[in-house]
Amino acid sequence: MLFKRIIISKAFFILIRKVIHKQIRFFVNNRNLFIINEFFVTIFFWCLKI
Repeated sequence: MLFKRIIISKAFFILIRKVIHKQIRFFVNNRNLFIINEFFVTIFFWCLKI
């Protein structure tokens, strides 16, 4: 059970990193960057709690 959670969290972390890297590329045009990152971080920690 714990092992499965670790795999899911690692996959989720990689996904979030890719999304954040994409966001940084058009950070200049995107004023909602902080809000979007907060949203993904919240989902990430929520998934770790499950």
